[in-house]
Amino acid sequence: MAITGVRVTDGIKGAGYVLTMSGGTFERQVVSVSPETGKVEEYLIVFTARISISEAGGEDLVTGQDIRVSGDYAFDEDAALGKFSEEETIREELIEQAAAQIIRRLDTLAN
Repeated sequence: MAITGVRVTDGIKGAGYVLTMSGGTFERQVVSVSPETGKVEEYLIVFTARISISEAGGEDLVTGQDIRVSGDYAFDEDAALGKFSEEETIREELIEQAAAQIIRRLDTLAN
């Protein structure tokens, strides 16, 4: 796959840089609560991962840098099944956003 001049591969053979990602976690936080019912109305989903980038030869270029992306959604207890599906979609979008951030950093290093 090539994005902005960066070619992503599964292995290090022929790679100029090696990316290591660890600790990919999701956290759900309450953003708002109904003053009338005390029930949650909105959640924030945060995806955090730590990356390190080195040259294929071993020289560290980026060490232990956090990637953090977030998205929120309205929550309706009466439509909980649909909201769980929406949360899963948001999680997938957050992973894509994090990947795009990483690719931009790799593109900056490559140029």
